[in-house]
Amino acid sequence: MKLNRTYVLRSGLAKGLKKRGGLGFRQALHLGDDLSPEDAFLQGLSFAGQTIFDVGGFMGIHTIFFASRAGPEGRVVTFEPDPVNYQSILVNVDINGLTNVVGRNVGVGKRPGQLDFVYPSDRGRGSAHPDSLEHYRRDPDVQRTTLPVTSIDSELQSSQGSTSAPDFVKIDVEGLELAVLEGMVETVRRVKPAIFVEIHGRGLQAKEANARQVVEWLHEHDYKMLHVESGQTVTPDNPEVAREGHLYGF
Repeated sequence: MKLNRTYVLRSGLAKGLKKRGGLGFRQALHLGDDLSPEDAFLQGLSFAGQTIFDVGGFMGIHTIFFASRAGPEGRVVTFEPDPVNYQSILVNVDINGLTNVVGRNVGVGKRPGQLDFVYPSDRGRGSAHPDSLEHYRRDPDVQRTTLPVTSIDSELQSSQGSTSAPDFVKIDVEGLELAVLEGMVETVRRVKPAIFVEIHGRGLQAKEANARQVVEWLHEHDYKMLHVESGQTVTPDNPEVAREGHLYGF
């Protein structure tokens, strides 16, 4: 079965690395040699020796990319609440022989606890978080579950120094972006990692509201911001620029 086959990725962010189970959603969108703007941006950054937090690991494409770039002196901590996706991450890390990855089968938010998650019948679209829960309640063919959630600050506190504070945080959490940021205030105060966040929301109005909140939070914490796809500088005066795509805070 194709689900059990191991592939060498021939395009995309993790080109040259191995993946179990065929193409993921993002790879299906980018089958040519050209990288998407966000992938090209990430490939242009240096991650050697860094500690990277992959918040919203999905099936592990970003995880294995970061781990391969961080090298033996670096470390990747990947967070993925969906147990099915989480197992895919572990498999993809293993088949690439990567030993610098720590997996956490939890979501990330403002504080530790639990949240309701729903999954469409097509698992390839990932998990839906509370902002889209009502939409999927109208779909008769969904799975529902309650999953544990942590915060970045609490993860670092509970590790008692065994996990280094991140140099870089990638956030792809289907609408919980602000909650993740609010749960890493102490981490930002201490080390101010670079932040790469994808803006989500159901519809243009929701995306604009989410972008405004994220931009304001980053500005309040002394980040400069770049909209990855357009290359535009983002400030609280033009948050609508970030409503589609990815925002880089540094």
